[in-house]
Amino acid sequence: MNLVQWNPLRDFDDFFDRYGTTGRTFWRGGEPGHDWMPLVDVRETDEGYRLDLEIPAVDPKDVSVRLDERVLSISGERPFDAVDEGQRLRHRERRYGRFTRSFRLPEDADGDNIVADARNGVLSIMVGKRLQPEGKVIEVQFAS
Repeated sequence: MNLVQWNPLRDFDDFFDRYGTTGRTFWRGGEPGHDWMPLVDVRETDEGYRLDLEIPAVDPKDVSVRLDERVLSISGERPFDAVDEGQRLRHRERRYGRFTRSFRLPEDADGDNIVADARNGVLSIMVGKRLQPEGKVIEVQFAS
């Protein structure tokens, strides 16, 4: 399974976020916290593939899972936490805003057999495998 989306400039944003720069970011379109990427684990079994994405504080209703031509795309949004009156935000490390992750499914993935379940801040997506037809031995006929 191949990861489709990667942006090398994310490290610059992490650097500037860590050291308190609140100006324009490189890959987030200029908005602080825009376009974060949830961490993901991908596992394979004989029956299929399992993707587990960390999406804490994201309402499952705000998550979309879509399959287009063997590319599985997961997108959603984690809303900003409001700062209550009388409080000042002194430090922020958590990411907010929209996210998108895309994966190219292997040839044996069954696009008609996908199940998504969100529980305890983890989105689990199960993608079944298509049964591969067994090979066939062909007898070679020799002309006499």
